[in-house]
Amino acid sequence: MDLRPLGAAAKPPRPPPARLSPRPPCRHRGVDRVRLRRRHGGVEPRRRRPERLDRSPRDIPGEDDGRVAGSQDAVGSAPDRRDDAPGDHRTGHGPRRSRRVGGPHPPRAPFDRGGPGVCHRRGAAVGFPDWGLLRPGGTGGYPRRDHGSPRRVDPGIDPDRVPGLGNAADAGGMEEVGVAVRPSHRRLSSCGRDMGGRRRRAPIRVRPRSGTVFGSGHRRALVTASFDVRFEPWIPVRDSDGVLRKVGLRDALVQAPTIAALAVSDPIDEPALLRLLLAMVHHIIDGPRTERDWVALWEQGSLDAELVDHYLDDRSDGRFDLFDDVHPFLQAPVEGAVRPAVEIHKRFVSGTAELFFEHTDTYRDVDAVAFPADEMALYLVTAHAYQTIYRGVQPGTLLKGMVLFNVGANLFETLLLNLVRYDPAGEFPMPGSDDRPAWDREAPVAGRVRPPEGYLDYLTWQPRRVQLIPAQVDGRIVVSRIRVERGEQFDDAFKARYPRWDPMLPAEVDDDGNAKKIWLPFERVAWRETRRLLSPATQLHAKTRYVRPGVVDHREALALRYDIPLPRDLLAVSTGTPQNPGSLYWWRKDTIPVPPQILGHPQRSTTVRVALERTEDAYRTLVRNLGQVLDTLAVDGGRQRIRADAEATFRSYLLDFWDRLGSRFEGLLDGVIADDPDAADRWLEELQTVTMDVYDAATRPYLTAAIALEDVFRHRRFLAAHFRRPDRRGS
Repeated sequence: MDLRPLGAAAKPPRPPPARLSPRPPCRHRGVDRVRLRRRHGGVEPRRRRPERLDRSPRDIPGEDDGRVAGSQDAVGSAPDRRDDAPGDHRTGHGPRRSRRVGGPHPPRAPFDRGGPGVCHRRGAAVGFPDWGLLRPGGTGGYPRRDHGSPRRVDPGIDPDRVPGLGNAADAGGMEEVGVAVRPSHRRLSSCGRDMGGRRRRAPIRVRPRSGTVFGSGHRRALVTASFDVRFEPWIPVRDSDGVLRKVGLRDALVQAPTIAALAVSDPIDEPALLRLLLAMVHHIIDGPRTERDWVALWEQGSLDAELVDHYLDDRSDGRFDLFDDVHPFLQAPVEGAVRPAVEIHKRFVSGTAELFFEHTDTYRDVDAVAFPADEMALYLVTAHAYQTIYRGVQPGTLLKGMVLFNVGANLFETLLLNLVRYDPAGEFPMPGSDDRPAWDREAPVAGRVRPPEGYLDYLTWQPRRVQLIPAQVDGRIVVSRIRVERGEQFDDAFKARYPRWDPMLPAEVDDDGNAKKIWLPFERVAWRETRRLLSPATQLHAKTRYVRPGVVDHREALALRYDIPLPRDLLAVSTGTPQNPGSLYWWRKDTIPVPPQILGHPQRSTTVRVALERTEDAYRTLVRNLGQVLDTLAVDGGRQRIRADAEATFRSYLLDFWDRLGSRFEGLLDGVIADDPDAADRWLEELQTVTMDVYDAATRPYLTAAIALEDVFRHRRFLAAHFRRPDRRGS
């Protein structure tokens, strides 16, 4: 693998010296020779001779000789010096391993405790080159040790693991942007400390610039990287004929009538992309200010191509370039440590993180992962919307919430069905004065606290300042390194109220106007939310009420006033986080049935809402009676295990309660739409049957317990009496 800046001439490596004197261990860790002998079977192992990049200052070209720094050839692996002792290897497992006396130090796995000549943090051989090959974000170009493999110079990125690029080793090497050499006046270990224990930071600061110099110090390399999101394909879509392809922003807007839908692989990408496109449409048409403007745009059938081209041509100064030197798209120049590209978002499980369920690949060697520029553009958009809490960074606007949006027959209808009235002067949908999207603004100021200037500023809000560092693999632009720091933060007043202004977020609003996002728990079925969506405001508690999102109000207005074909269902994307939203545990994509024939009809919507309220009441009664049976099973301390098993069993049957009713809910909606007077009575009968069946199935295994037998039958009578009350009967 060839690691050198673009345009650099290859220089053959100098052969290693005939003999290298042994070096002391990494002293900031502290190695006790007595403990070392115990670990190696009573014999002090011979110190191994580390590999090093043998370059002297006189081999480095001058400032003005035209050559590029960092052009050392790193193809292949360094010679293995353990060949003189072929039998010297690990022969056992566990803490004590037998070794041949007098052999060299055996290979160690990464993150293993190091012996002589081994850095304890990364298990890397400690070399002492006069000139170190420094990588962006690295602390030194020292040889690393992989478990059971020969030593090699780690280029930082393995092209075999680049997603979507195939086997890059057969097609050519990888050229990374920003590689330079710099004199190392102190001896460094591979964990970034000098041999005196002092911390040494990487001296290179890499700024991704288009057609400008990279690197720092007295060696610089000329690199050109560009990815214009206006025209480069990066948005995955599915055409009306079923063909999957990628388009740029311009084609996504102009060809929207021929595009069936967004074809993203992860559910969280769809609302993030949709909100980006909505911000562009609002800014292009400067509206719609009134309902009449919206109807005219719907009857037009597509966006004006000349208007879209004029808008994009006016912004040809690099603001839509992913690697622009002044205003990169949805980014800002960042001065700080360089991190792996997988840290762009918590959707990627990297390092030693473990989850029981992983939505994406697990990357153990995060330094060896790079993403193509088109994928990185998509991840960047999603990262701003679903940003997790990290070191003072506020969460994204869609994190830990339920996002609701309409889906039409094609992308154009989807955009318009979610295109609510936009009037900045009338402070709709949210207050603001100088409203502009992020690409028409200056870069966000790190740590600044302010409210958004309007709806477009809110849709393109950047809670983190991100900077992508490009590289090239076989002529293709990839991103393997990024820089991140906290961006701008909402002020307290806006943070307490913005969920009620977001047209896609259902919210719980109190009497003071403060709002909280309502999210869908993992075990809750989505169709239960139909009851709340059929009413503009539902009282939840004494001082709080449920306020449905603006896209549902927009949908109801269209159903009442116009003969427009509206979809039957709403699409809901939900995410789950722990109590402190620093990670993304799960996401889900559901459909919530909200037929326009019911939404725009007050009597029908009341019938469905009352039926669902009785269902919730029956569920609470079922839970209460099962809980009292659990208390009976735990009447003495010896039955705690039985109670725990019974609780797990009851929870599984409670989920079955909603699953069995879900298949019958569509029949209720069809009957109400057809104005069937017996639809509500049939639903109540099915509800009683399912409730009693679930109770009997959950308590049947515990009828043999004499202490619970009487209570099981007593609470069953209470549950049956719930449906015989006059206020529980159908009308």
